[in-house]
Amino acid sequence: MKLFGNSTEEKLQEHLSHGKQLLASQFYDSAMVEFSRAIHLDREQATREMEDLYKSVQGSNDSEKLVAVVTNLLLLAPESIELTNLLANVYRKLGHRHQAMKLYKRCLEMDPNSKFAPYNLAALSANVDLYDNSAMDAISQFENMESFKLPDYEGEIGKLEEIQKHLDEESQPADSCAESPDENKESPPEDSESDALNEHSSPVESDAEESSSPKIDPSAILYYLHREKDSKSAADRQLFYTLVLYSLTHGFPEVAKTALTRLSFQNPENLDLNCFLALATALAGDKELGVEKLKKLLLKSPGLRYANVNLGFLYQQLNKPLLARKYYFITYRLIQASRGYYDLQDFLALGDQHDKEGRHQEALDIYTSALDEIHSISLLNRIGTLALEQEDFNVAFEAYQRCLRQEPENTETRKALETLNSHFVKQADQCMQASQWTEAAVFLEQSIKISISPEILSRAIEVYTQIPDLKRVRELKQQLKIMDHQERKHVKSKLLQKAEHFKQIGEYKSAIQHYQKAQRIEPDRTILIKMIDLCELIQREDLIEKITVWYNKLVEESHLKNYAERERNE
Repeated sequence: MKLFGNSTEEKLQEHLSHGKQLLASQFYDSAMVEFSRAIHLDREQATREMEDLYKSVQGSNDSEKLVAVVTNLLLLAPESIELTNLLANVYRKLGHRHQAMKLYKRCLEMDPNSKFAPYNLAALSANVDLYDNSAMDAISQFENMESFKLPDYEGEIGKLEEIQKHLDEESQPADSCAESPDENKESPPEDSESDALNEHSSPVESDAEESSSPKIDPSAILYYLHREKDSKSAADRQLFYTLVLYSLTHGFPEVAKTALTRLSFQNPENLDLNCFLALATALAGDKELGVEKLKKLLLKSPGLRYANVNLGFLYQQLNKPLLARKYYFITYRLIQASRGYYDLQDFLALGDQHDKEGRHQEALDIYTSALDEIHSISLLNRIGTLALEQEDFNVAFEAYQRCLRQEPENTETRKALETLNSHFVKQADQCMQASQWTEAAVFLEQSIKISISPEILSRAIEVYTQIPDLKRVRELKQQLKIMDHQERKHVKSKLLQKAEHFKQIGEYKSAIQHYQKAQRIEPDRTILIKMIDLCELIQREDLIEKITVWYNKLVEESHLKNYAERERNE
């Protein structure tokens, strides 16, 4: 028999057992309280118990359960980088970005060389859902770059070699008197800042390795192209473009700048040319300016793959690894969406080809993966149509919504959305008949986004009452109340306009009747004054008292109705 209550050990086990029960019942906050009490009783024993509990839930998909366990483990080991990083990961999965960011930064404060936190923080900044080793592996290819990432131009270099051969043959017969472009020649910069972005490698990385370095004089070829070509034809533009890429690869930034200026004038819609111009600026020695130009370009067009990856590379060269990784993760996300294509238009052209040849599902798959970056009204409508045909209603909805955000009055889109809305309502009705309330809620929410109406809101209220989700029920009821108020206000305004019209043309009886109808919608003292003025105008003072009594009765009824409604809501 215990005279003085339970022992410390028994209390400890009681708190731990109760905490585990609460955890299993998903009462996470209460579970954390019980675990904290256990820690205060016996820190060492509680640590062992919590570590065992952590191992048992580590593979769980229940993020909130992990938060409860890991948070208490951190109370026992507040300097643990591993646990802090783990808790940050869990918070990120729950969508708590701010808490996750604070914890990742705390890891870096404890150890600037922390293994995972720098990558996780960069992935968080780039909105990429990767963690720890997966995050590191995703951008390893970019971190190992030794130079800029540029399009493959190997298949076009032969044309520059032919021009160089022609120039060499022209200069051989009269070396001494031939006009030499030497004064226009540009040698690769020799100082350490602008010689190359990496002193142990070529300044730029192309998509394809060149088997040998052709003996090409970029300055001489630029002089020739300016003299002989007008860059208006596609073939001429390709020559200038190849020269740009070759010049960036081999350290001739001024040649690249000059050729890019001409190309940009002919192709203002090609934003990658602006990216390459920023790279030429960096290659010439001003990396900071190159960074600023790329940042400015990405503000306008955040989906440019070459701009993102090369901005990451420049930040890496400037010893800013966190920013470098952020842009590498953005590149990873974009490249995943476009299946390895750095040029989005080339990727979409592949979708167009599939669509043209009747492979509509393949085309839709391509369009869907790049949907966030598509702005063409015609293409968005085409994607919506394809999605409807393939019965991919969510993609159709997203495509049409993106279209309307750009062109709200687009009749083709609005007509298609009406069809889509009918589908959602029909599916919701079928789910409601089968008592599939959660599925019905999904369809009704889509319908509400397309075209909100009192009928749809009433159905949604019924569905969420059955689920039950009382918070959503309150939101929908409030929305329905606002719609009802707006509709009543609109009808009231129309009635008052008609009353004023009848008053002006001398049809006083009709005027009084329309004032009365407006008052029944919502009693309004200003309307009462208008009615009294009209009675005085037509010398029917005997009606004033009757109208006033009637008005006061309406006000009283309105107050009682509002009170009853508040009582029901409470």
